[in-house]
Amino acid sequence: MLSAELRLIYETAVYEAKFQSGVVRFRVAAAPEGRLAAQTLAIVTAWNAGELRPERAVNERANAKLAEELANMGKQVFPASGRDVAGMHVEPSFAVVDISREEAVRLGRRYAQAAVFFWDGYEAAILSCLD
Repeated sequence: MLSAELRLIYETAVYEAKFQSGVVRFRVAAAPEGRLAAQTLAIVTAWNAGELRPERAVNERANAKLAEELANMGKQVFPASGRDVAGMHVEPSFAVVDISREEAVRLGRRYAQAAVFFWDGYEAAILSCLD
């Protein structure tokens, strides 16, 4: 289960997906900013997995592996990011379209993430990968 402190970090973050139609910004408890055609969407990353905070090269290799896995799944994927409100910390990510909650959590767990962002077509949520 996510600690209250970690949940707050995820819930106050800004998530951006770069679709062909433009950038869509997501926040928990707010309507998306931009045009969105996806029914469901998860923003996932392999960046900064666990508490060790690996160096950039390790993060890039992990994200490349995640990108390969997403391609093999046959999912429609777009560049994305998760960042703090000030933009001081940004994690390169992937927006995965038409994915289930369960698939999103499985991906997060496989890449040692504490949580993933999920849009169900109506509202945004943070899904814990620790449960």
